[in-house]
Amino acid sequence: MFQCLIKLGPMDMFGEIGVFFNMPQPFTVRSKKLSQVVRISHHRFKQLVQSLDEDKKRIMINFTQYLKELKKEVQDEMPFLAELLLDLNMEVIQ
Repeated sequence: MFQCLIKLGPMDMFGEIGVFFNMPQPFTVRSKKLSQVVRISHHRFKQLVQSLDEDKKRIMINFTQYLKELKKEVQDEMPFLAELLLDLNMEVIQ
């Protein structure tokens, strides 16, 4: 049985955990109607932001904030989130 943790709308994203951390996405996503999806691998994402020092830092800061603001129900489903946030904070500082 599936549990709906969050309802996504236009311009929302999913799969970001896998792209940022090169790990399997912890959730299944289902669409009720035809959707357009953009797929990017972890390796390709790293290539794109590698040379963008200031932009890369801003992306990491924004992503860290995004993770911190996830609904509690979503955070509870990701027991590894605290460790990921700690790793992100360390990466942003460097």
